[in-house]
Amino acid sequence: MNALPKQPRDRRPRGGFWRDAGPSAGLLAVLAAAAVGLHLLGRPYLLVFAMNVSMVTLALTLLIFHRYRDWRVLPLALLFFWITLAESVTSATEILGLRPAAWVTWLASTPLVVPTLLGFAAVVYLWRVFQVQADLQARERDLAERARQAQRLESLGVLASGVAHDFNTLLTTILGNTALVLMDVPADSETATAARSIQTAAERAAAISRQMLDYSGCGRFRLARLTLPALLARLEPLLRAGVPSRVRLCLEPPEGAPPVVEVDTAQCEQLVVNLVTNAAEAIRGEGAIRVRAGAVQADAAMLLAGVNSDVLPPGPYATLTVEDTGDGLDDETRQRMFDPFFSTRGVGRGMGLAVVLGIVRGHRGTILVDSRPGRGTRMTVLLPALEDPTEPPDPTTRTTP
Repeated sequence: MNALPKQPRDRRPRGGFWRDAGPSAGLLAVLAAAAVGLHLLGRPYLLVFAMNVSMVTLALTLLIFHRYRDWRVLPLALLFFWITLAESVTSATEILGLRPAAWVTWLASTPLVVPTLLGFAAVVYLWRVFQVQADLQARERDLAERARQAQRLESLGVLASGVAHDFNTLLTTILGNTALVLMDVPADSETATAARSIQTAAERAAAISRQMLDYSGCGRFRLARLTLPALLARLEPLLRAGVPSRVRLCLEPPEGAPPVVEVDTAQCEQLVVNLVTNAAEAIRGEGAIRVRAGAVQADAAMLLAGVNSDVLPPGPYATLTVEDTGDGLDDETRQRMFDPFFSTRGVGRGMGLAVVLGIVRGHRGTILVDSRPGRGTRMTVLLPALEDPTEPPDPTTRTTP
């Protein structure tokens, strides 16, 4: 009978500080998702976690362990590793914030490893790994909430679009017949007066229908190229007329050359008016509204923070910021502020911000909201800027999907 092959003796220390802590598949997945380096140095007993390390230092450490694997070079390798660690640690809070569950034990092929250095290193990097894991879980919850919000807005948009189209068909009939009546009766008759009242009411209903289409993003856009500061300058008299005298309206000049955007002029004018009107209504007594246009190089994180759940490409965006000194918004109000017909005030129809969101989505932009109770509200609209305004424009008319 053939003898069983001789099993190699496990030379790893037992118990105490040195315990088996082989990385699990879940930990490796977290490390891979967080771009954290996992390096096996020397024999497969020493695990080194490295984040934001100097590539030169790490390369020297790997080279030393690959060329020499005994106690004579281990102190030198530890010196390089300590330099790497010092470059990575940014504050003492990374150590003070450690929870007991984040402690780790190291595996070593030799007892010459200094426990203090390795214990400190292990504490720092494993704390970071668990922090990254918590951040990933929070991001998953945020993405799930954004998906639910997107489904809700999409359902409301489909409903608003269907109602608006059917409503427009009825209003067309009413307005057409009213016009025929006015042509057949004397202008000073009671019938003409009643017909004009019907016509006025139907036109106001048509305006609401157009707002519902704007919210759904299915309106018809006539695109033109302009800058937001030029748009604000043209709207300034109208904006000041719509703000109460107790509220100070300040239009701040832009910093640097404003970017060019390709937008529907009428819809963007409506967007600005609605934002300023909403800010004015949020101020109960005396206060101020600041309006400014600017530019930003938006990254994926900034775009994900916006209220538009659509996936937007990173790049240059023109910004329009409207900031008020009102009461601010609580969490529940912030979640519903862009819903159609939602209003915290007794006046209005609750379509102002819903229309703003529809216009912004139709222009492939988003809105950032910063508001807390007692701190006022700041809304920043991001609209994609043209990287090369000299390129031929898109067709002058399009219908958003």
